[in-house]
Amino acid sequence: MHPPVVKSSGTAWHVLSSKAAKTNRMRAKEFLRQIACLDELIKRKQQQVYELETRAQRVSSELKQDRVQNSALTGSHETLLVRIVDLQYEINADIDRYVDLRKESMALIDQLEDQRHVALLYARYLEGKTWEQIAVDMCYSYRWVHRLHGRALQALNRILEKSAH
Repeated sequence: MHPPVVKSSGTAWHVLSSKAAKTNRMRAKEFLRQIACLDELIKRKQQQVYELETRAQRVSSELKQDRVQNSALTGSHETLLVRIVDLQYEINADIDRYVDLRKESMALIDQLEDQRHVALLYARYLEGKTWEQIAVDMCYSYRWVHRLHGRALQALNRILEKSAH
């Protein structure tokens, strides 16, 4: 299976499976960041659907007020509906990739021996917590959380490198 590509406002984000990440020597941080990138992409597409639906409702109410069939409005309405459906299919495919990526990330993180590393990576990349929240939750200083994060990523990189060989 080919790795899916997620396009984001002119920039291509490659959402790779952990196997592809290992083959391409993707670093742990890049692999884990894909979760947030894909989540943001899904949110943007959902916002686009909302805006298109709002526009479609406006066009629909104009059609009801203007009983005369105006082909320009009808064509515009059909185009909007087609774009909405297409976007919803894309969102569903993105959500499937998002769920798979989260599962793969959890499986990788769970291989870490130090439970502090596991807790920190889960909090940051899977729960989307801020550094400040993580520091408070773990009862560590902000600075220590960043050091621990670096160590956790190094340990995860070692796991990725071992499984690549």
